[in-house]
Amino acid sequence: MISILIPTFNDDCVALAYAVAAQCRDIHGLEWELIVGDDGSTNLQTIDANRQINTWPHCRYWLTGGNHGRAAIRNALVREALGQWLLMIDADLKIVKKDYIRQYVAFISEHPHSCACCGGYRVGHGVASNLRYLYEKQSEPYQSAKVRQKAPYRNFKLSNTLVARDLLLRHPLDERIRYYGYEDVIFGMHLEKEEMLVEHIDNPVLFDRFESNASYIRKIEDSVKVLVSFREELKGYSSLLSLTDSAVGGVLSRFAFPILSLLRNRFRANLLSSRPSLVALRFYKLYLLLNQLS
Repeated sequence: MISILIPTFNDDCVALAYAVAAQCRDIHGLEWELIVGDDGSTNLQTIDANRQINTWPHCRYWLTGGNHGRAAIRNALVREALGQWLLMIDADLKIVKKDYIRQYVAFISEHPHSCACCGGYRVGHGVASNLRYLYEKQSEPYQSAKVRQKAPYRNFKLSNTLVARDLLLRHPLDERIRYYGYEDVIFGMHLEKEEMLVEHIDNPVLFDRFESNASYIRKIEDSVKVLVSFREELKGYSSLLSLTDSAVGGVLSRFAFPILSLLRNRFRANLLSSRPSLVALRFYKLYLLLNQLS
């Protein structure tokens, strides 16, 4: 049995859930369920829209009764699921392949033992004034399965991933991470330590809902805080952390940090503007990390 798990907070999941459920229904003999887990949404219109999911066979919209964070809602969905295999899909993604579910079902039939399979994502249309779009578009060449498979554990993400349920029960996501970043990276580290198979395939979903620049900057700031809090665990899994831990790190702290501190407001202003620069983003991230470590 396969359980499709969609964690959400203030996202209308109707179109995504419908597309996935339709593909499941078309596969003869497939045992499946779909659970949308709501982590304390505050948008009443969105909640009302998602309630219709409860009227579909094998589908459920589950209000968890509070906002517990990204890791906690995923762990709760894992415990709630009945399937031996779990397909995690982020609520802001779209299904674009007609054989999306079939590809994962084929993977299950070929891999009877516990493992994981990451499908990746494609970047949709956006505008040059949107920082998240610019960042994702620049990163898109690294999203092919061939590239991701070169470092299967470092490239592990739970946004479009099939994983054996027993692995997530054995290594639940760290619920100290309430906000943006790194809970799936740490889970990938556990898989590497156990030498579990992680296979990357080209079975992408579409990412075309880009938050505002201000919202994305807040996510980046949250992610750097998480990176510093878990820096011992994340050694070797963050290029930014590796840079500061190297011999160059001391030079950066002594000479670059004072300059970055003087320019931090200018970097942030650029990132909030209609012409954000990815170079400014890299410098701002470095400033945030050095500031947290100082």
